[in-house]
Amino acid sequence: SYCDQSLEEIVSLINVCVLKEYRKKGIAKKMLEVFLDENAEDKYELFCLEDNKSALSLYGSCGFKIISRQKAFTVNNYNIYSVRMMR
Repeated sequence: SYCDQSLEEIVSLINVCVLKEYRKKGIAKKMLEVFLDENAEDKYELFCLEDNKSALSLYGSCGFKIISRQKAFTVNNYNIYSVRMMR
């Protein structure tokens, strides 16, 4: 279970996605900026595969910092890691 009372004040971002044909046009950044501006929460978290360099760059540009790293499970590659990021 991912239920932890210390996380009650944290908003988790899950599955921020843009269709492939619309990527590299600033859409994901704009979506995140609008979401963060419209939701005045103090803390946000997300998990991202460590090899997803474009997503890591996007989240970093929106103020997210890597706080931990853990082994991730994927169907194709068992030796991949994900990072937990917070803002």
